[in-house]
Order: sequence, then C-alpha cells, then structure tokens
Amino acid sequence: MAKIDKEIGYPTTSVIFLYAFAGGAVGGFFVGLALWLVKFYEEGLSVLLGVIFLPMIAMFFGIFFGMIPALMTGLILAIMEFIIKDKMDYVKVAFVGFLTSAIYMSIPLFNAISKLENFLFILAIGLVGAVSAVIVGKYALPKEK
Repeated sequence: MAKIDKEIGYPTTSVIFLYAFAGGAVGGFFVGLALWLVKFYEEGLSVLLGVIFLPMIAMFFGIFFGMIPALMTGLILAIMEFIIKDKMDYVKVAFVGFLTSAIYMSIPLFNAISKLENFLFILAIGLVGAVSAVIVGKYALPKEK
C-alpha cells in the first residue's frame, strides 16, 4: 500500500499505471463473474465446469476494453493528488470510477440512450467502474500517515 512521503511527493506515475493496467482486469473479472452466475442460473450444475474459467477470460478482455476508462480514472485521481484519509474517501473514488465508466460507455450508445435497456447497461458498467476503482484504489492510492 502506498504511503505519502513529503520528501518524495505524490506517486503520480504509479497511480496512473496501476489504474490503467489493473482497473480493467478487476472490472473484467466482475463482468465475467456476473456472466458466470447468469449462465449457472440458466443451466445449473451441468455448465459449472464448462464456464469456470469465464471470469479469468473476462479479466483478460477487461484489460483491453476497460483500460481507457480505468486510465481516465487514474488520471483524474492523480491530477487531484487524491489521498485516502478515511473510509469515506472510497466513496469519492467510487464516484469518479462510476462517472468515467458511465460516460465512456455512453459515447457509443449516445443515440440510443433513450432506451431503458441501454440506460440500465450504462448504469451497470458505471457500477463495475465504481467497484473496480475502489478495489484498485485500496492498493494504488496513497494513505495519510
């Protein structure tokens, strides 16, 4: 866990890189886990072994598809020189992750955002971004000494 040191300064580079490379993987894992649960619910135990690796495969694809919103989240937090002082700061990190992921996903769906399914999809991606931002922030963001 990163600690802030007044002599060294804010770890801008490590925050940006950890968010860029780990944020997408964490988000992809949760998307894969959700897909696995849906598949398990629909088909039961017979599909258990067939899709057991789905979350790990989704992590791999999450690195590529989630890199841009995760990178934007890391950039915003690094520019703000965000430091975790108490547990409520994770709510702020989640809010930044939610906004960047939801805005990023709303760009390709801009014309069809009036449909309820697309709006709910954007909210779901925003929630994945929020959870991913908090988990990565737990390790990437500096804590107050």
